[in-house]
Amino acid sequence: SSKLASKIIKNKILGDKISFAICGGSYVPIKTLKTINGLGYRLVNGYGMTEVGICSFEMSDSPKDRNSSSIGTSSKQYIYKINEDGELLVKSRGLHIARLVDGKIEKPLIDDAGYFHTGDLAIKDEKNRYFIKGKIKDLIIGENGENIDPLEIENKFKTIKEFDDFVVVGKESTNGEELSAVFYINPKYADLKMRKIKKEALQINNSLPLSMRIKHFYLSLNEIPKNASFKVIRYKVKDNLINSPQNFVKINIQNEISFTGFDKEKVDSIRKQLRKIFAEKLLIKENDIHYNDHIIVDLG
Repeated sequence: SSKLASKIIKNKILGDKISFAICGGSYVPIKTLKTINGLGYRLVNGYGMTEVGICSFEMSDSPKDRNSSSIGTSSKQYIYKINEDGELLVKSRGLHIARLVDGKIEKPLIDDAGYFHTGDLAIKDEKNRYFIKGKIKDLIIGENGENIDPLEIENKFKTIKEFDDFVVVGKESTNGEELSAVFYINPKYADLKMRKIKKEALQINNSLPLSMRIKHFYLSLNEIPKNASFKVIRYKVKDNLINSPQNFVKINIQNEISFTGFDKEKVDSIRKQLRKIFAEKLLIKENDIHYNDHIIVDLG
């Protein structure tokens, strides 16, 4: 029977005593929810913060709802609200009453209406179930002015097992922020893993919508900075890219183009003609166009 099969499987993993589990603290991939729930363990997504406590978790009996990454509806002790910026606000009698900063007690981070501003972006569906979409401070303003959540892009690249760490940040440009990816590999294995990483990263990047495609890939020579909770400190990565470029190696994640067997002078002549045509049509200088540039990703 299915119950017997489930029991046998569970005994080989975590046993059959676990009846309920809540995950939280950071984004949980839908694939993880589907896997754990599929094994027979009831796993749901929840939401809480040090300043507000545990506010909610998905309570539905429906596997579809549990696997959607919803944090559920707010419990009776809490009121959720999403402001015009898409930020989740929380109101409750259980909010923090003060903060200790440099040894001094300061007022709680609560507005005049009694709401705590979480800094998390959220949406809700027609059933009033809430979904966390990222953090306001992590948003990248793309070159077309759109808001891009780096976490959503990072999750697309998690299938690459050769990275020890991977983070997406925005690098300032004249038209906004260019999507830049920084990864770290143990130096002992970098040469062995790089070829596979480039191949898989190219495939994933080309499968993304144009607004989400990474423009620059970097290999960090140092480990990516993290806080006490082992979460990447994104702004430090961004600052290091700008202020300490010597600690990064730019990686070309593009299809390798070979002209082996062709007449070099003829190839160079055609390249120059094409570059001149692109420069005229795109209204940019010829010297700003490089032969390995991607017409959409690099030239816009």
